[in-house]
Amino acid sequence: MINYIGEIGSYLLAQPERPEEREHNVNFAVGNGLSQSVWSEMKSRFGIKRIVEFYASTEGNCNLVNSEGQLGACGFIPGGLAKKFFPVNLIKCNPKTMEPDRDEKGLCQLVQPGETGQIVGKIRNDYLSRFEGYSDGDASRRKIIKNVFKSGDAAFISGDLLRLDENGWCYFVQRVADCYRINGENISSTMIEDHMNKLLNFKYTVASTFTEIDKRTFGMLVLQLELASLSTHELETITAEISKAISRLPKYARPMFLRLTEDIPLTPTIKIQKLVLQQRGIRPYRTDIIYNYSSKHQKLTREIFQE
Repeated sequence: MINYIGEIGSYLLAQPERPEEREHNVNFAVGNGLSQSVWSEMKSRFGIKRIVEFYASTEGNCNLVNSEGQLGACGFIPGGLAKKFFPVNLIKCNPKTMEPDRDEKGLCQLVQPGETGQIVGKIRNDYLSRFEGYSDGDASRRKIIKNVFKSGDAAFISGDLLRLDENGWCYFVQRVADCYRINGENISSTMIEDHMNKLLNFKYTVASTFTEIDKRTFGMLVLQLELASLSTHELETITAEISKAISRLPKYARPMFLRLTEDIPLTPTIKIQKLVLQQRGIRPYRTDIIYNYSSKHQKLTREIFQE
């Protein structure tokens, strides 16, 4: 078996195909963060018979596992009466603030099949369900909500949104940091990234926002490619494909700016540092190429930026 994080699958699939990649004894892969498209291609290309996706966090008590191979799912929550006693559940909440929606009794509401909600773990005294907390007491208290499913109980709130289907399978949607709001619309950066990845072949695709001097927030798409090796014609062809892919997004979700870069900032564990990209905004940076998509995909020069 092998253990993976989601980006590793993308790394492997980006390599040129070679006969050696199927000369192994790996029967199954276990990990999290694998998108549906990567999941299917990894199985067929590398001959991996079984993929086991799970949801968990180091400090939290929310744990799910998809041991049945349901494509794209990270776990299962039983229905019926068992749902009330299951230690993990999805509750309805405001997708922007993540504040729980409560009923007339002040209790949280469970999501129904087809709905998206925040995953929470009931805090109990047993080893698997307790929440040890952080070294920062205030941070620990912010991760606990009271009066969740009955008066006086408590639960760990994850900050992650999952979607529940009609059969009880759960699909990771986004972290609260990956959801932003523009012109009154809640936009999932994960949705934009998945959409672009299906239509285009880039090493990294990042959907984010930035806030400029006048305090307005704009949507921004960042794509990584080797700019130095591209001719003007090749660049025009690529940007035309990007424009076509963006036009297939809902109007409210289309990013106003596109940044093409050779430098996507990563953490030591290969996670994209979106905050760094947000801080760069649309300011000229190294050899990056920036387009304004508000009109006719205008290339943003230093002069236009200053204007």
